[in-house]
Amino acid sequence: LKHSGFTQNMPQTLRLEHTPAIRAIAEILNKYDQMIVVVDETADRVTVTTQDSAADKGWQAFPLD
Repeated sequence: LKHSGFTQNMPQTLRLEHTPAIRAIAEILNKYDQMIVVVDETADRVTVTTQDSAADKGWQAFPLD
């Protein structure tokens, strides 16, 4: 993410109550058109990355709809 200009200091001012985690993640990532979530169920891993980085690694975006 850092190579694409995203930093850990990007403020998030979202307020959601009684919301599933996947919906909260979707709300945050909808602000950034290049960010996606990749789910690797075999490794029990969720990765937030950019579309370009995922494509370079052959990863598929997890649908957040």
